[in-house]
Amino acid sequence: MKKVKHIFSTAALLFTLGLCVLFASPVQAKSNPTKVSLQPGRIYRRYDITGNGKRDKIQIKTTPTTDSDGSISDFSIYVNGKKAYTLNSIRNFYKEDVCAQLYTLSNGKPFLYLYVAFENGDGPVCGIFQYKGRRLNEIIDFQETLETYGYHQMGYVTGVSGNRLYVSQELNSYSLGLNSIRFVYKYSRGTLVPASKYGSYTSIYTLNGRSRYLTANRDIPVYTTAYANASLKFNILKGDRVRINKCALIKGKMYIQISSKGMTGWILPATSYPETAEYQQFTETQYAG
Repeated sequence: MKKVKHIFSTAALLFTLGLCVLFASPVQAKSNPTKVSLQPGRIYRRYDITGNGKRDKIQIKTTPTTDSDGSISDFSIYVNGKKAYTLNSIRNFYKEDVCAQLYTLSNGKPFLYLYVAFENGDGPVCGIFQYKGRRLNEIIDFQETLETYGYHQMGYVTGVSGNRLYVSQELNSYSLGLNSIRFVYKYSRGTLVPASKYGSYTSIYTLNGRSRYLTANRDIPVYTTAYANASLKFNILKGDRVRINKCALIKGKMYIQISSKGMTGWILPATSYPETAEYQQFTETQYAG
């Protein structure tokens, strides 16, 4: 009889321990899909946004205005019931203007792309966020990356491959007009960092359509390398045909690689809007409003 009681007690103990493990352990998340779109007003419980490999409760709560058009004044993102991010806009907008996309690398690390679109691509936020310290922190701000060199800036994620995130940065450049540049970020030391100092132009919109070939509108010095204090290599003269190759971002400064007259080098992009056509670097440059 004592033996039976002992077996029963042991089984009960194991059962109790099993329940403790079952209910005390957070639910492990299956690997996130590479991309998940998050809609305001919905609650998501299947995805990991904190990066700890466990399912989180994610919700985007909006604040309606007193207008009857369904507009909202701001929104907040809650993670596991706690506010992790709040956007306070200077003007009203709509739920349909909010783009929230959760991207996950092959190592399981998630990053949130957040964009609110206004006219001309402008908006109160456009960037990549990472959850850290109970907050969603902006680690890539598409509206500031190239702000010295143009206006109407925005960006978006074009793809994920392994532990790399591919993005397209769009802006109205003071030098080239409306264009798109592809940059690549990689996961390193717990966050995303540029995989290269170079960006590749995927489109340049000119008065003659999409083209990498432009005509110099004035004389432009061309340097040997994409660094400050680089030596002069040659000069582009007004009327010379120029091919735009790529750009470089080094310590916050931008350089554009060009080819002309059988030579290749780097030029400094304009940092202000040309008030008259004579100040444009290239004749075919097309600027948006």
